[in-house]
Amino acid sequence: MNPHIPTHPPWTSALVPELSPHADRRGSAYSEGEGKSDDVEMEPRPRPRPRVPPGARKGLGTHYDLRPLLVRRHILMISLSGTIGMGILIGSGQILRLCGSAGALLSYLFTGFILHCVVSSLGEMVSLIPESGALMNFPTRFVDGALGWTVGIAYWFCYSMGVTTLVTSTAILATGFNPDVSQGWIITGVLAVVIIINVFGIRVFGEVEYVIGFLKVVLLVGLIILMLFINRGAGPKGKVHGVDYWKAKYRFSPNFGGKENLDGDLGRFLSIWKGMTLAAFGYIGIEIVAVTASEAKYPRDDLPRATKRIFWLTFSLYLAAIFSVSLAVPYTDGGLSNLFDPRNATGDLSPFVIAIKNAGITFLPGFVSAALIFANMSTANTSLFVASRTLYGMAVKLDHDTHPVLSVFRHTTKNGVPLAAIFASCIFAPLAYLQCGGGNAQELLGVFSQIETVACLIVWLCQCLAFIRFYHGLQTGTAPYDRASGDYPYASPGQPAAAYIGAVGCALLILFNGFDVFIFRPFKQADFLAAYLAVFVFVLIYAVTKLLVVRTPMVGAAEMSYSIHREAFDRTRVRRRRGWAWEFASWVFG
Repeated sequence: MNPHIPTHPPWTSALVPELSPHADRRGSAYSEGEGKSDDVEMEPRPRPRPRVPPGARKGLGTHYDLRPLLVRRHILMISLSGTIGMGILIGSGQILRLCGSAGALLSYLFTGFILHCVVSSLGEMVSLIPESGALMNFPTRFVDGALGWTVGIAYWFCYSMGVTTLVTSTAILATGFNPDVSQGWIITGVLAVVIIINVFGIRVFGEVEYVIGFLKVVLLVGLIILMLFINRGAGPKGKVHGVDYWKAKYRFSPNFGGKENLDGDLGRFLSIWKGMTLAAFGYIGIEIVAVTASEAKYPRDDLPRATKRIFWLTFSLYLAAIFSVSLAVPYTDGGLSNLFDPRNATGDLSPFVIAIKNAGITFLPGFVSAALIFANMSTANTSLFVASRTLYGMAVKLDHDTHPVLSVFRHTTKNGVPLAAIFASCIFAPLAYLQCGGGNAQELLGVFSQIETVACLIVWLCQCLAFIRFYHGLQTGTAPYDRASGDYPYASPGQPAAAYIGAVGCALLILFNGFDVFIFRPFKQADFLAAYLAVFVFVLIYAVTKLLVVRTPMVGAAEMSYSIHREAFDRTRVRRRRGWAWEFASWVFG
């Protein structure tokens, strides 16, 4: 046992006296065993209102006011709602067309393995240090302050711009479903709904996202089952495909992008690699568990479990989805989206819709297209939540006297809603109306979508670097925790090798995500910018921040901070024995 490890968490007596082992816990609203479980609603005793710091405007609250009301089922479904969307429901068709049936499955498999390494590393850190702006704070605590701020800006941009692209694609899907509808009115309506849901407060938002996430899982499972039925001859045409589309000529595309000189093993490798970069777009959102940390009611209990379940549930659904649809649609189907000859992303490009139409089922394509609109709109809702909480987390770190204008983003209402951060995160939303003008708007938003993917890959890479430093810092004699201790919240498996694999995998995807730009002629500047602009801007922001704003050196092992100012961190839910069906449902859905 490390002699420097305290017998109780270091913040309990120093930071939160009421949780000290010598304090009277009967008067605490956060006593162990108190609080409410998922099935037992017990409201904690009201806490005294926090002191309003100088400069905080009356009626807006303070940065202490985020409410920890999310339990495991909310956290899990918020992450699922932000992940399941266009990437798997429509983008999977593009990957199938590019790679073939086996190549598409391998693309999701390999990318998922890299993401497992990222998410497990991130999950361990956020389980130990659940606080606002976690994705920014981990690089700040364990690598470099300037890197942390740059990660925060990149992550906020990724999701605030994501609101714009998702609202735009929702309008495109809706007009593809009904061409008579005005795109401008659709964009306005979707933005209004998304903002209203976020403004209502975390309790309402959590319940709405729980229902949406559950419906998305039901939708995807239903499509997987339907694809298997179609494979066995369901539908008026009654054609049984069996394993026809997994035979030799359908497993892999014969060449990369139609280039005859890029065939054979090289062509298959390039196709799968490009498919991996496209599959990464479908996995964006799997890290949202970390964003919910500051509003988790039982962080010690729920964050480790939610971290593991969100990955395995998403990973399993994605593999099952791409495998089942590849049994019903060949990669040679002309209806699939071609990466090198893109079309507007309407519901007709979904491989699931294509399979239904090929089977001769006439009443389902419209229903599935409507479900795609719903799924896309709900992802925009989650994106605004993530962007606003990221901006709030950055504002909390600012000194009010030094940055009085920017610190307004840490203000919340009495219900714990960061209104200023929510509205500021809609700053790019007017760009969605470019779609109404036609022209190159769709191409421009396609560029933004790829920039978001690369920005998110950079953030994932930085989390792996932070964990590597975090892990080695724990090995020093002054570290306050021991990963082998039973009191340690969550020790992710395979560390630190998993973090190194995640870092290398993300770095390779970033560096070579646009390799095809240098293969095809003529050279397209828009494609080059889409692939690498995020990298250049990230490096530029880091350099400016390092030289002009945060002039501190890299964080040394002795300077790493593992402290947490979260007073309810040790609060746990009441354990009650239930039947096997209840336990299974709780295991799956939180």
